[in-house]
Formats: sequence, structure tokens, C-alpha cells
Amino acid sequence: MRTCAAALFRWFFEEGDAASAAALRIGYGLVLLFLLWDLWPALDLLLGHAGYFGTLDPRYVPPAGLETLLYRHDSPGALRVWFGAATAAAVCATIGLAARPAVIVSLGLLLLMQRRNPFMLYGADGVLLHVALWLAWLPSGRVWSCDRLIAARAGRPAGRTISLWPIKALQSQMALIYLAAGLAKVATEPWRDGSAVYYALLSTGNDVFPGILALKPLLALMTYATVAIELGFPLLVFWRRTRWLALALISSLQLGIDLFMGIRLFGPVMYLGLLAFVRPSEWLGLARHLGVRPTGALAPDSEGRPG
Repeated sequence: MRTCAAALFRWFFEEGDAASAAALRIGYGLVLLFLLWDLWPALDLLLGHAGYFGTLDPRYVPPAGLETLLYRHDSPGALRVWFGAATAAAVCATIGLAARPAVIVSLGLLLLMQRRNPFMLYGADGVLLHVALWLAWLPSGRVWSCDRLIAARAGRPAGRTISLWPIKALQSQMALIYLAAGLAKVATEPWRDGSAVYYALLSTGNDVFPGILALKPLLALMTYATVAIELGFPLLVFWRRTRWLALALISSLQLGIDLFMGIRLFGPVMYLGLLAFVRPSEWLGLARHLGVRPTGALAPDSEGRPG
């Protein structure tokens, strides 16, 4: 038991190259920009006083606090100031300009939006918020960032070796999300009798592949495969030999949801969370393949390789 606990401790507090943190930061910034781009046409309807909130019962307004700042101000101008600040923070996070402050500011602005209209939220919003929370603990501007270029020109570049525990925490959270989803499905009758995917596609219209609704055996297979992939993901993804198999299966599941159901933000956010499972050495290998040369000392990973 003590040996197992020691191994778990070493895994959780492993150090490595900052490439993983930088990739997660860039992905987060791009997903946040996509969210804001998607929100802009309906900004006043979803968050403005002239939209849904014009008829909001005061009994459903939460108590005053910093996180409910947007509740207290109904100015369209103030809403656009929030939008502009959120966009600027997302851009800075993407390019790594004041990377950690940008992530922290975007986290606060994201929380303001979610508290302003909690009635439109679903699971992807919570995952995005938690990605930002863990990312705020990472010095993700050490590589692939404007911060790195500015520090290098000033002759004081920071080292690339960082503690990876926030990424490990995000990995654990992603595994628990899929495990909880699989267990919840097992407890419901449509997922046990194989009809869940049929009813899900029927309820969403499924304009992309309408003929698939007639293929009942295939839909039953997809139903059971969904449960198996979600339950198997936590067991496979933390074992080195099956990690990429687990990521391929869960990504295929997410792609199927994107194609058949079109839940706009859900796919990008979950793909973002899955980036946490890509090791620093693999990000560095991809960067070398793309012709990006690493600068500064590289941290050895747990297998003795750089990153």
C-alpha cells in the first residue's frame, strides 16, 4: 500500500517540459474565442436586459456578490465592455501575452457570464471553467508564447521545467467525467435495452444522416459501444500501452456526437480537456515535425526522454 501511494505521489507531482501547459493554454484560448464568436449574435438576447432577463422574476436573482456583477448592471454598453475584455483575455491567452494573468482574468469573466445566465448552461460550460481553473496554476507562458520571446530578448528566459500536477488533476477530472457519464447511463433503461441512441437522434432531428434511424441494430450497437467506451476510458487512458487507444476511442465517440447531434460547444471543450493526456515529449515531437525548434533546457519526462 505504501509503495502504491508513493508511486501515485510521484506520478501526480511529476515535472516535465512546459509544452503540455502551452498547448493547453493555446487550445483554451481558441475554444474561448469560439464561444465568444458564437455568443456575439445573441449577446443581448442571452445576457442583456432586453432579452430573457427583461422578464426575470427577482426571486431567481442570486444574492449580490462579485460573481453576479453582470446581474446588477443592465447597460448594453457595460455588456459590450465585458465582451471586449473577455475577447482580449482570450487573445492574450492564445498568443501567450501575460499568459497566466490572461487566463486568470478570462476565468473571472467566464464565471461572470455563467452566473449571469445559469439557465443556458450545460456540462461543457462547467468543463471549460475547470480547464481554466487548472490552467491558472500553470506557468504556460514558458514556451510557445509572446512572454517567452519578450523574456528571451531581455536576456532572462525562464526555465522550461514545470510541475505538472494541475495537468494531472485535469486528467483525473476528465476520467471521472466519463466514468460518471457511463455509470449514469447503465442505471437507465434506454441505455440497457439499446434504444438510447435511437431516441437521442430522433429528438434532435438528425438532419445529417436521417436514414440511420431505420438501422435499429446499428443504433443498438452504438448505444452499447458508447457505454463501454465511457466506462473503459478511465481504465485504459492511464496505462501507457493503451493510452492512445483510449484517446482514439473517446475522440471517435465525441466526433459521433458532433456529427449526429451538433451540440456546438460540447465537442471543442471535451477535445480541449483530452489534450491534457498528451505528454510533453509528444508535443515536442509534433513541434519538431512542424519545424519548431525548442529553446532552453528541456526537462526529462518520467521515461527519461525530453519533455
